[in-house]
Amino acid sequence: MSNHATQTIRTFAQINALQAYHKPIPFIQTKHNFFRQRSEFDPLQKIRRIWHAYTQFYSLSAGEAGKRFEVSNKIDWQSQGVSLKASFPLSVSNEKATYNIGVGTIARGNNEEKKFEVPSKEWFDLTDKSGKYGVSILEDCKFGSDKPNDNTLRLTLLYTPEINLPRWRWTMYQSTQDWGIHDVRYAVYGHQGDWRKGESAWQAQFFNQPLMAFESAKHDGEFNGTYSMISIDRPEAGLMAFKKMESGDYYIIRVNELTGKDIKNVKISLPLEIIDAYEVNGQEKKIGEVKYAKNGLQFDLGHYGIKSFAVKLKGMSPAPVQQQSVEIPYNVDVISSDGNRNDGTMFNGQSLPAEQLPEYVESEGIRFKIGNKDDEQNNAVVCNGQTISLPAGNFTKLYLLAAAAGDIKADFIVDGQPTNLAIQRWTGYVGQFYNRVLNLDEDKVLEMKAPFAKTNNIAWFASHCHNNYPMKNEAYQYSYLFKYEIPIPVGAKSITLPNNRGIKIVAMTVAAPKAEEMKPLQALYDNFKDNPAFSLRSK
Repeated sequence: MSNHATQTIRTFAQINALQAYHKPIPFIQTKHNFFRQRSEFDPLQKIRRIWHAYTQFYSLSAGEAGKRFEVSNKIDWQSQGVSLKASFPLSVSNEKATYNIGVGTIARGNNEEKKFEVPSKEWFDLTDKSGKYGVSILEDCKFGSDKPNDNTLRLTLLYTPEINLPRWRWTMYQSTQDWGIHDVRYAVYGHQGDWRKGESAWQAQFFNQPLMAFESAKHDGEFNGTYSMISIDRPEAGLMAFKKMESGDYYIIRVNELTGKDIKNVKISLPLEIIDAYEVNGQEKKIGEVKYAKNGLQFDLGHYGIKSFAVKLKGMSPAPVQQQSVEIPYNVDVISSDGNRNDGTMFNGQSLPAEQLPEYVESEGIRFKIGNKDDEQNNAVVCNGQTISLPAGNFTKLYLLAAAAGDIKADFIVDGQPTNLAIQRWTGYVGQFYNRVLNLDEDKVLEMKAPFAKTNNIAWFASHCHNNYPMKNEAYQYSYLFKYEIPIPVGAKSITLPNNRGIKIVAMTVAAPKAEEMKPLQALYDNFKDNPAFSLRSK
């Protein structure tokens, strides 16, 4: 039992065979009395071979989350020519179901020969013909489902198509797509009335965007026991975004109507007094006015409509961070222009594109001054153990803008105190799911590369890099520069770089930030640490 009275039940069983017949789209229905599946190929019955294993966890919580029955699955998938579906046979009966598409809903009937899959986003619903009750299926990044009859909904979890071998050997990747270990979540939400009365859209939001906890350093608080960044007085209005404006001191609030009906006098309340507010379009350009007074906005919203507002709050303009660029002894040219891609070299005959680099790179309020980008000018430092003086001042952090030839760990020493940093490779993938390696004939998977996610703070990136010879743009070979932070004592004199030429530093900045960084207490990205070792099963 957790602090939120959540009980997770783990069940596991095994069966020897499951048959999925060769229908227009063969499928496997998940049943809650088995969790490992395998079937052998029988040419007479045209049965698809199924190779996958999975474990399910059921969760039912106290409070608001207790309205949902949540199911988590860890699936080891190596099947071909089938789709995996979670099937929900219900007591609810209706020839039509409702599917959310993000900015509206659609109603669709039972499966037909040419309509056997319906798209949706976050939820779809079957409300009884009486209108008295219904069931919503909440999905987490699974966007397709089908409805074979009036009482059944089926959520598509995975789909790997078949191909015609050897004729279509070049499409082998498609016949093994999605192979790997997946974490899949969905939930069942029962409600009175229809999906509007049951507020299925909000339950789907709670399921897809759970509250996240962060930890800060101990400090005196300025607020009372309760605090709300934003609240909307009408459940028919959803919050699509609340974020900083791309430029300036305004915040962007984007809302949409959820139920398909016009609503009047929607009110948004904010924690501080509003100084200015106006309506904007998707480019955050002003297109109209909006009523505001004290800490609230008021407006009308058309059915399934979207509106965005720019809002400036009193006392919310961030104070500039005290900072200063560090003079560094450039000793290498890593930047080249589009007209002379043979000029600089980051690593391995490739360079950063000058046309993509601004004069300053800014990351979370820290500014890095970029060196001279002209031809034959040094603009980075190769680390070879040199010592660099730091400017005087009440600075508490030293920030590096750097990258490496590969993923390299090294010590950076400030006044005798080492800090070990893992400097990330300057190009390549920053994350990848299981990657298949095929044989030379491309008709068999030889091995699966392990998944990974690199998490260093990306301060700047470009969609390509420059190739020295032959001179060309390497499209889709991304270039990265990362921001690294080193705590330093006030009055720190110098930093000694590691003796490793695989690390290059483009800029340094010292700063005295007033706010400490928040530490997330949950993973913000896939880390694959809980996955068992993946091994190919013989076929």
